Amino acid sequence: ARPLSLAASLGESAPARGAAAGGPVAPSAGDAEFLRRVWLDLAGSLPGAGDARSFLSDKDPARREKLIDRLLSAPEFPRRMGQALTVMLLERRGGTRIPDPQWSEFLCKAFAANEPWDRIVRSMIAADGRVEETRPAMKFLADGAGGEQHRMTHDVGRLLLGRNLLCAQCHDHPSIGDYRQAEYMGLYAYLNQSKVQDDPKTKKPILVETAAAGKVEFASVFSPAKKHQTGPRLPGGAEVEVPKYEKGKEYEVPPGKEAPGVPKFRPRELLAETLIRHPLFARNSVNRFWFLFMGRGLIHPLDLDHKGNPPSHPALLEALTREFTDSRFDVRKLVRKILLSNAYQRSSVVPGKAPAESYRAALAKPLSAEQMAWAVMQATGALEHVLKAPAGGASKFTTKDYLSGKSSEPP
Repeated sequence: ARPLSLAASLGESAPARGAAAGGPVAPSAGDAEFLRRVWLDLAGSLPGAGDARSFLSDKDPARREKLIDRLLSAPEFPRRMGQALTVMLLERRGGTRIPDPQWSEFLCKAFAANEPWDRIVRSMIAADGRVEETRPAMKFLADGAGGEQHRMTHDVGRLLLGRNLLCAQCHDHPSIGDYRQAEYMGLYAYLNQSKVQDDPKTKKPILVETAAAGKVEFASVFSPAKKHQTGPRLPGGAEVEVPKYEKGKEYEVPPGKEAPGVPKFRPRELLAETLIRHPLFARNSVNRFWFLFMGRGLIHPLDLDHKGNPPSHPALLEALTREFTDSRFDVRKLVRKILLSNAYQRSSVVPGKAPAESYRAALAKPLSAEQMAWAVMQATGALEHVLKAPAGGASKFTTKDYLSGKSSEPP
């Protein structure tokens, strides 16, 4: 097999952090090591005996590329991506406003259809739960962030823009000059009108926006007498003007007993459209997908993207971000590019002293709970019995249907 040299093909020179990151690289991983790695990464499980024998006996120089393409188009890939993104975005936090199976089905369907990543994320921000088709996407803000406005601000900043602005909630960050309180409050101004409440008709939780009272006022805890104001604003972007309406005319649909109302100015809805076009969104997305398959981000930690923590390979990150944007946020194309690279396909045997950020050898990645469960069931021979087991209750679906994403009803 001839994996593509990702760094060379994109014009990447020596790693940006100097000679310490240079030196000899590990050889290409053997076929058995590569097979196990790519199967776990794309299918979330170990290859079966038949699949392993078939691949290891294949003499086609393009066998690795063919296997990657096969796994990317297999039904296990959407399930694996759904599980991985759930851990990354919800961080195993609890929440029952949106049942887990509904959220899983939302992600599985999206990845099965190769829905653009920006469209998936836009749904996570804009969904309010009133439309059943998009209701599951509400889980990111309503359950992951608990529907709490500051928690939503933290999560959008950390997980979608790569900037952990928690410290900037009360004052400018003491050690990161890029993280200003005004930046945090500008993001908060998109979300401070959103809250979770029960729909009067369906009695289900929904995420509603109330009428804006004006700009957000804030002050540093170190100088509380000095007040500042801001409207919605993304990092480095222009401030959105908060419109003023006559009292009683703030709503497009006035609130009443049967409905919570729809204001004319809806900043969270606006955030859903503007966030996915912000350069930090594409950059953070690429960095997180790289981390998922390589074990470390080009910017690491993932939520500390600032001038004092530059990417290990800036030209590589820039090129991948540009390609991801040009492909209209095609996740499969990005994943395929990463997995065909020399960096991904290297052995995990470290050649001398190889810093993790050099990618001179494959990094050992711990198995997720889901990967471990599948691997143990396969190794013990229990998986076949689990897949044959019917789901609970009177469901017509089997456990296999649920695990493959065909059914959102758990066994």
